[in-house]
Amino acid sequence: MSEVYFNKFRIETDKSRSEITQRLKEFVCTDKQPLISFHFDFKGKPFYGKVTDTKFDIMPVIEGRNLFIPVLKCEIIGDNSTVIVVKMRLHLLVIFFILLLTILISGSLESNLDNGGLIVLPILYLATIIFYLRECKKYRTKFESYFK
Repeated sequence: MSEVYFNKFRIETDKSRSEITQRLKEFVCTDKQPLISFHFDFKGKPFYGKVTDTKFDIMPVIEGRNLFIPVLKCEIIGDNSTVIVVKMRLHLLVIFFILLLTILISGSLESNLDNGGLIVLPILYLATIIFYLRECKKYRTKFESYFK
């Protein structure tokens, strides 16, 4: 299954692949997270996820609630002078929730055309795009700062 990524960028660095992997382990909690965790100890690290030699899938650690936090899927290319390709997308549950709302509102439009659903959908999509891009910009800056 091909995943959709809404945002993609590259970080070019003179660090080796092993140095990047070591640096990642400094700010990414790689402990296995339980399915339901309200008080999981991320050991003070700002990201959590899986890290291997060539790829890593991480998410920011957040306090409170925020639906628009990006999921980062990254690949390390090269050995001595490396490029980190970072792809960001919404969490799959958020995409599913937006699709569900779209289906529900579209279904209600078939029976009643004056319920305002045509106004709600564009507002929902626009708000999602704006808040998601704002979070992407914040986490892109934060993530790039670790490799400068």
